[in-house]
Amino acid sequence: MKKYYKVVSTELQSATARYYTKLRVQYVIGKFVRAPFDSGLFVFDSLDNAQIFINGLYSLTFLDIYEVEVKDPIKILFHFNRSSLIWVAEVVNILKRKKNKKKYLDMIDDRSPPLGTLCFKQVKLIRRVR
Repeated sequence: MKKYYKVVSTELQSATARYYTKLRVQYVIGKFVRAPFDSGLFVFDSLDNAQIFINGLYSLTFLDIYEVEVKDPIKILFHFNRSSLIWVAEVVNILKRKKNKKKYLDMIDDRSPPLGTLCFKQVKLIRRVR
């Protein structure tokens, strides 16, 4: 089975929750948590990519990495807008459906997504790995 990893605060909240309280997600170890509104939950495809993400946040010590189980994948469509100052987390609630009923997350940002970022509707923390 493929392993996925989630970066959360030591309080088990989304890593960016300190800055974007509207999108705060409170995780519970061993229980599936659903994305708020019509958004998605981000995970990493490898432990290395999760660590690279933390290192990019100035090696913040209040962040942990958990191995997770996931459900309901969401395809991410990134639209890069160099003149915009919109953060990914501010538009993450723009979830749309295509005619063929596939869900996708439509995002606008000035930066590339973190390496190895994947999106799911449900995430369950399994165990702390860092």
